[in-house]
This record gives sequence, structure tokens and C-alpha cells, in this order.
Amino acid sequence: MNKPMLIPILFALGTAFFWGLYGPTIGNAQIKVPPPTGWSPFKPYVFIGIAYLGFAIGSGLLA
Repeated sequence: MNKPMLIPILFALGTAFFWGLYGPTIGNAQIKVPPPTGWSPFKPYVFIGIAYLGFAIGSGLLA
């Protein structure tokens, strides 16, 4: 497979991967468990933001 065709496929796979992690991550934040063992409701959004930042930087380096 040539490189110009591989880049859009990698972007699509990366997007599917991050969106696939989104649902379970938000679900973990909605469980009512006290903070020492449970997650803060804000924590998943921080990690999702970091994941998108990493994806943006990685895609910028590839382009």
C-alpha cells in the first residue's frame, strides 16, 4: 500500500480508537463511588483532551 493512502487510514483508525474509549471512560465517571476509590467526574474529560492533543500533534508530525 502506498504512503498517501496509508495516512487517511491511520487517521480513521486513530479516530475510531479514541471514540471507542470515550464511552467507557464517561461511564466510569458516572458511577457513584466516593473519590478515594472512584473517579472525579472531571477526570475523564482531562484524559480525553490529552488523547486528542496527542492525536493532533501526531497527525501534525505526519502531515
